[in-house]
Amino acid sequence: MTQPQESLTQASWSAKRRSDLMPVSNAVLYLVFCALAATGLAMAFRLDNAEATLLGVAKRDWARVHTIAALSTLSLVALHLWVNWVWLKSMLRHTKWSTGIIAAIGLAMLAIALLAPVR
Repeated sequence: MTQPQESLTQASWSAKRRSDLMPVSNAVLYLVFCALAATGLAMAFRLDNAEATLLGVAKRDWARVHTIAALSTLSLVALHLWVNWVWLKSMLRHTKWSTGIIAAIGLAMLAIALLAPVR
């Protein structure tokens, strides 16, 4: 009899932790995405050649910051999906088949980018 109560408590703690994490994860995801967009736009439109600098930082260093921001964004999106998993599951039950196809195409693009051989 004690065990079901403990598992219920653990489940509610998990939901509580997720809801506490949501505003923080959303804010950090927003800031990291802004850094990703800013560095991408700066490299594309302001840093025309390899010798150009912006705020005293060379293009290759902005590229490193951009890569770190991109990887951080991917990690934070995974965290965001985990935090919102209950809502996401309920929404996925009511989606049309075309949404599933679009999601599958997106996942296939990620898989190809990560798993395709490099020469």
